Amino acid sequence: MKSTNVKPLRFLTAIVLGWPFIATTAPLATDESFSVIVSASMTGSDVRPCTDYASYYSYAGTPYYVRTPETGKISTRHEGIDFCMPSGAEVIAAANGTVVHIDKDNSYRGGRVAIRTKIEYRDNITSNTLHLDTVHITPKDDLRIGDAVKAGQVIGYVQPPGKVEIGEKSHVHFSAGPAYATWDTHTDPNRFWQKGPGNVSCFNPRNPPTDFQVVAPIKC
Repeated sequence: MKSTNVKPLRFLTAIVLGWPFIATTAPLATDESFSVIVSASMTGSDVRPCTDYASYYSYAGTPYYVRTPETGKISTRHEGIDFCMPSGAEVIAAANGTVVHIDKDNSYRGGRVAIRTKIEYRDNITSNTLHLDTVHITPKDDLRIGDAVKAGQVIGYVQPPGKVEIGEKSHVHFSAGPAYATWDTHTDPNRFWQKGPGNVSCFNPRNPPTDFQVVAPIKC
């Protein structure tokens, strides 16, 4: 089912527009280099992200520039996928797994929930366990670290805009990596969709993903 809140996908290359916050007065900096293995597909996806992985630009068309306050790291390419949704919209677990991190409400980026999946994958010669991070959300009050979750289960709600990293448009920032700290080491989430690499997949309760598949963290 198509969402009334998420527009049908248009053609997206490996570099696509969109990111919540850009300090447009800041000088551009060279971030660490990372490869785009796949990107969101025009023909196979259920929904269009408002920012794909590795975008150099914000959804407003301004250059992407984010400084992580904890590390001082500067990024000029998007390290996840953004799904723009109204504040208060339900956020779902994107895969079966275990909750490994909860941040109720960081003053800079808002709340987050990270899930460790059963998906094993390789980057170069390293074998990793996939972790999925949903950011700029208000976690459910009864959600706890160590909880087992199923894909499609509500884990939180989209936060209103206004915090520094959320910017002017409410959305879910969805990132993947070998640990819950996906801001340190990240992987293209487009590799793992239920319908195949690049095909952003919506959750269908009549055809739920297996333990080794991922769906979008929003209801479509």
